[in-house]
Parts: sequence; C-alpha cells; structure tokens
Amino acid sequence: MTHLVHRYFVPDSLRNYNHLVIAGSQAASIDPFNWALALQQARSMGVEITEIWLTHGHGDHIAGVPEQFDGPVRGHPDIGSRCQLTHQLEGDSRFEFNGYPVQVIATPGHTFDHVCFFLPAIPALVAGDTLFNAGVGNTRSGDTDTLYASIERLKALPAATRLYNGHDYMPTNVQFTESIVGPTEVTRRWQEACASTDEHSRPVTTLGDEQALNLFLQPESGQLKAALDLPADSSPQMVFRSLRQRRDQW
Repeated sequence: MTHLVHRYFVPDSLRNYNHLVIAGSQAASIDPFNWALALQQARSMGVEITEIWLTHGHGDHIAGVPEQFDGPVRGHPDIGSRCQLTHQLEGDSRFEFNGYPVQVIATPGHTFDHVCFFLPAIPALVAGDTLFNAGVGNTRSGDTDTLYASIERLKALPAATRLYNGHDYMPTNVQFTESIVGPTEVTRRWQEACASTDEHSRPVTTLGDEQALNLFLQPESGQLKAALDLPADSSPQMVFRSLRQRRDQW
C-alpha cells in the first residue's frame, strides 16, 4: 500500500507549503491554507482526504480548515478556539492512519501550541514552522529557549528522515547561513540547488542534510561561536539564542 508525503506550494499565500500524508487511498491534509486546492491536489493523487492534522494555530496554517468536515481534525487543544477540533493532541502521543503509525512530537517554541508529525515507516517529519531548510521558526509568538529544546528533540530522529516544512524559505535561509559562516562547500551545493529550482520543485532535504547545512542544528560548533563573536565556552543554548537574534535582524 502506498505511503508517502505529497508536498505542494500554495499560490497567493505566505510562501506556504501544504502537505498530504497518503496511506493507500486515504489522505490527511496538513495545515490546509486553501481547502479547494487541497481537494484538487487529492484528486490529482487519486486519494480522498479523510483527516486534517494541524501543526499549530497560526492563521496561515488553519485558514482552509472547513467549518464542516466528516472526519478527524487533529491539533493542539489551544487551537480549538480558532477552528473545529475533534481530536486534541497535547504532549507526545501516537495514533494510526489507515494502518500506518504516526508519532506526535510536542515542539513548542515557534508557538506554544506547536506539534510535529513523524512518520516512521517512510521516514518523514512534517515539521510545520518548527524546523526549516537551513533555519528554524521565529519565536515572536513563542520562546527561543523553548524552541531550542524542541529542536534538540528533533535532532534525535533518524538522519534519513525526509523534512517537510511549512514554507519555501530555503533560498533566503541559505543566504543567511553564508552571511554568518561564509560560502562553504555545503552552502554552495544548496545555493546551486535553489538556483536550479523554484518554489514548486525545491529539493526535499533529510535531517542528515540539515545536520550539515543548518546552523541551528550546530550550536556546539566552535567555528559558529567564533562567527557570532561568542566566548568559546558559550553554552549551545546561548549560541542558538544568538543565532536566532541574528536571523531576526537580518
């Protein structure tokens, strides 16, 4: 039985990526921005949307949730005041989707109601706005130290895990990376990948790729501490905090 994540770019959005988690003939729509587009994508894949999963409650992630939906709508309980929920996800938990396991990982920081969905049979991580290609989410609606702890949890997932996040920020984030540590063999490779693709065809990275590229996954790096003008004995949490501040001002 087919089991995969289908990513698609949402025009006229905040550069949102939306996703369908497909299991056989069924699909779960993740953070739908435009419900008509979600249905169109499902038809193109030959599947029916039977569930909706929400990573967090920001408007650009719940805008397309229909008022009436005949199926589970899963998300953190704090989202319940903004759209219909049938299944509350608070803390770590597990459920099955058409026979396949889904691991819910609580990842507060970008917001306090954020969760990610790990699909071990693929493996894939639907990360919403917690972890991006070469970056992490902002913390204007959350807390940077809390996000640091969430990112450390995600680093423990298998390196082969494919990363599906909520926005097309890869080109900007790779440029930011080079503004901190300069061009490297790794950043040049991803700059070339960005230049040869568009928002519809960006490469899907793995967590192993991100470990090599994403500075937010390298807070123990002495080179990064030096680039940020931090003492060599700075804690990883301090490095992460400083890097997030730099990104906010960039």
